[in-house]
Amino acid sequence: MKYYFLHYILDTKKQELLVNDVRCELTHVQYQLLLYLVEHPQVMFSKEEILNSIWNGRQVTANSIDQIISKLRKQLDSTDKNAVIKTVYAKGIIFVPEVKTDKKTTQHTQNIAKPPPKIPQSNRLSLFKISAIIALIILGIVLGTFVKNKNSAIHQEKSVLLFVPADQLGEKNNQDWLNLAAESLFNQLYTYDNSVELKKLRNKPSYLNTKQFITKLWQVTPALKLVKTQITQTGKLYNVSLSITDKQQNNTLQTFSHQNLSLAIQQASRWLSEQTNANKTNTNIIPGNSYLLELYMHGLSSYALNEFDKAEDYFKLCLKEKSDFNLARLQLARIKKDQGQLKKSLALLETLAKTQINAQMSIEIEAMKGDIYDTQGQYTKAEQIYLAAIDKYQQQYPSLINPIRFNLSHTYTLLNDYTKALEQLDLIEKNSHSQSLLSHVFQKKASILLNIGKVKQAKIAAEKSLALFEKQQDLLGKAKIYSTISRISTHQAKYKQSLEYLQKALSISQGIDYKLGSGAILNEMIYLLLVQGKYTQAWQANLDMEKIALDIDYDAMLQISKQYAMDISRAQKKWKQAEIYLQEHLRLAQASQNKKALIRNKVLALDLYLDENKLDNVLILMQEIQDHIDQSKEYRLQPRLDKQKARYYLLTQQDEKALQLLLQAKIEAQSTQDGETLIEINNMLASYYLNNNQLQKAQAILEESQDYNPLPYPYLLLKSKVKEQQGNILAALDLANECKLSAYENWTQEDENYLNNLIKNSKK
Repeated sequence: MKYYFLHYILDTKKQELLVNDVRCELTHVQYQLLLYLVEHPQVMFSKEEILNSIWNGRQVTANSIDQIISKLRKQLDSTDKNAVIKTVYAKGIIFVPEVKTDKKTTQHTQNIAKPPPKIPQSNRLSLFKISAIIALIILGIVLGTFVKNKNSAIHQEKSVLLFVPADQLGEKNNQDWLNLAAESLFNQLYTYDNSVELKKLRNKPSYLNTKQFITKLWQVTPALKLVKTQITQTGKLYNVSLSITDKQQNNTLQTFSHQNLSLAIQQASRWLSEQTNANKTNTNIIPGNSYLLELYMHGLSSYALNEFDKAEDYFKLCLKEKSDFNLARLQLARIKKDQGQLKKSLALLETLAKTQINAQMSIEIEAMKGDIYDTQGQYTKAEQIYLAAIDKYQQQYPSLINPIRFNLSHTYTLLNDYTKALEQLDLIEKNSHSQSLLSHVFQKKASILLNIGKVKQAKIAAEKSLALFEKQQDLLGKAKIYSTISRISTHQAKYKQSLEYLQKALSISQGIDYKLGSGAILNEMIYLLLVQGKYTQAWQANLDMEKIALDIDYDAMLQISKQYAMDISRAQKKWKQAEIYLQEHLRLAQASQNKKALIRNKVLALDLYLDENKLDNVLILMQEIQDHIDQSKEYRLQPRLDKQKARYYLLTQQDEKALQLLLQAKIEAQSTQDGETLIEINNMLASYYLNNNQLQKAQAILEESQDYNPLPYPYLLLKSKVKEQQGNILAALDLANECKLSAYENWTQEDENYLNNLIKNSKK
C-alpha cells in the first residue's frame, strides 16, 4: 500500500517515506506513528490512544511521546501556519492533510451513527445473492491464503540444534584439543545456516548441570535436537561421531572415518543436514586440506581456553597455508579486536568484506567494523555502517540484526541521542529470546538510564543484567555489569561500595588476562582513588592503565591516562607538570579527531586555569563548552559548567552572581540526580555562607548533603568550621580529627594549622 499526502509518499511495502523521490530517514517508532496517523487522517487521538496503539501498553513516558511527535513534525517540515500534525491543547493530535491511496481519497471522520439506507424491495434479493457470492469469494481467498501460509511456515520452520561434547554427558572420552574444538567448529558451521536455530551450551545457568539444562530446553522447545559430538583418532584415521537425540529419546548415531579430518567432518556435516532438514551448503566453508583444518581447530581450542597469543599464532599459520581462508581471517580479526589492536582488526575485516562471503558472515563483519569505528570515536561512520546493514538484512535475517541494533544503541549513546539508543534496545528486548543478548541489553539500558539521571530505573536494569550474567556463568559479562553498578554507586557518592564492585570486576578481567577490560576497570578505579585523595594509589593505577594502553596500542585509553595524570598533578598543585599532561592530552585528542575528547580537554583546561587563578582564557573556554552543551544537548555537563562559572565570579569578586549561579546549578544537579556535583555545589555554598558569617545557612546546606553520602573531605572540615564559629570548640575538634583520618592526601598544611589552633583553643 502507498499513501499519498502533500508532497510525500509513504510506502508500506518498503517501509519508507519519500519526498520528491528522496528517502527520508525515519526511526522504527516514527514510521509506526506516521503509518497509524495516515491510516486515520483528521481523527483526534489522545496520548493514551497513541500509547496503546503504537507501544502496545509498554511503559513510555508522556514526555517521550511528545519528543517522538516533535521529531516527526520536523521530518515533515511542518510549520505553525500549515501544520501536518496539529496538537489540540489537553485533547490530543490530528493528522491534518488529505490522504490518498492509489488515487482514492481516504478520509476518516468521527463515528456518527447514521440510519442504514433504505433498499428497494425489488433489489433486496439480488443484493443478498451478490453479498453471498462476495462472501464466498472472500472466504475462498482467506482459506487459500491460510493454507499457503501454513505450508510456507512448515517449509520455513527452522531446525533447533544444541551441540554438546560427548564427555559432558558422562560418556568416556579424553578431553583433548580435538574435542575441545569440535563443538566450536560445528556451532560455527551452522551459525551461517539460516535454516538452523542454535542453542548454546554456554548459556547454561550455573545451578543446572548439562542434563538438567537439556531437559529444561526440551520443555520450552520440544523440536530441539541434541547433537553429541565426538572426534577421536585411531592410528591414521580420524573418527567423527555424531549422535542425534530428540525429546522422545529417539536416537540416531553415525560415525565417519577418514585419514583426512576435513573429509570426515564434511561427511558428518552433510549427514547431519539430511537428518535435521538443514541446508546442505554449510560444508563449503570447511577447508579441504586436513592439515589446514587441524591448525584451525588448534586455534579454536586455544581461543576457548583464552590463550589468545597461541590462538593468534595458529590462525596466522592457517592464512599462511591458505590466504583466502575466510574463517581464520575472521577469527584473527576477532582476536585483534579483543586485544585492542583495532587498526589491525579493521584491516582484516576490510579484506574480508571485499571477498565472496555469505550474508550471515557479512552481518558479523559489519557489526565488528562498526564497533571498531565507535571505539575510535568515528561515531557517524559507525552509525552509517549499522543503518546500512539493518536496511539490507532486517527482512531476511531479523534475529541476526539484533546485535547490529545493540551496537547502534551504543553509537547513539556516544552521540548523546539517548532516545534513539533506548528505542533500539526496546526493539531487541521485544524481539529477542537470547538470554545472552538480553543480559547485555539490560546492562546497556542501566548505563543509559544513569546518564539521563534515572538512577532507580538504572538499578533495576542492572540487577536484571547481573542475574542473567550469573545464570550464564559469563565472567566478562559479570565484570562489565559490576563496572556499571560501580558507576551507579559513584553517582550516588557511595564510594566504598563502588570500589568493592570495581575490585570484583578487575579480579575477573585479570584472571582471564583480558587487558582491554582491565584497562577500562582501572579507568573507573583511578577516579575513585583520586576523589578520595589517595593520589599515590591513583598514580600507580594510572601507570598500570597507561602500560596496557601502550601494550594493546589503544589511543583512547592513552588519552584517559594523560587526563588522569593531569588531574592528579593538579590535585597535588604541581602546576607545570599538570600543564604538560594537559598538552599531551590535547595532542592525542587532536590526532584522533575525537570531538568528545577535544571538549574534555577544554573542561580540563578550565579546571586547571581556575585552580591557578589564570583567568585570561577562562571566558572563552566557558563559552566554547556552553556552545557544545547547547549543540549536543549534553545537559548533564550544565551544572558542572555553572559550578565553574560560579568559581570564576568568586575569583573576580562578583559574589552575588556566583551565589545565584550556584543555586541554579544546584537545581540542575538535583534534576539529573547528580549526587557528586550536588555535594560539590553544597560545599561551595557552605564555604560562601561561612565567609559571610551566615552560620545557619551553612549548617542547613551541609545537612542537605547527608542524603548523598558525601566524602569526608572537605564535608566534615566545613562542618567543623561551622561548629567553631558557633563557639563549640570540642565538637569542631571531633569533626576535624575525623576528617583528617579519612582525608588521606587531601589534607593540607593549611588544614593542619586549623586543627592545631582548635587544639590550642580547646585547652583554654
